[in-house]
Amino acid sequence: SESQKYSEVRVMKRAKKISLRYENKIIRLDGELPNEKLLMLLLKKKVLAKADAIKYLYHRPYDSEFDDEVIRREMEKVRKRLQKLGIPTTAVVFDKKGYRFLPPVCMMKETH
Repeated sequence: SESQKYSEVRVMKRAKKISLRYENKIIRLDGELPNEKLLMLLLKKKVLAKADAIKYLYHRPYDSEFDDEVIRREMEKVRKRLQKLGIPTTAVVFDKKGYRFLPPVCMMKETH
């Protein structure tokens, strides 16, 4: 399957801080910026429809005329974040269902 091309992404939450680990790299997120929220939602759901993204970020219905550009910009930032982690941009694909995240994801248990 497509996901076998990629290593596992490990997501660790500690208090409000989030760490993502891919192979030997780690990035930390506050989870406050729209692109960070989108990234976390994408990792959790693996498939993210545009309408769900807008509802989650802005608590309103999706308006294609206005929102396609908003989501495209935020997803560009998501891809840049993933690249910093060493994940190729090809790991996020767009199809009729929305954005799909191909690598396997492991949500680690929260530690205090």
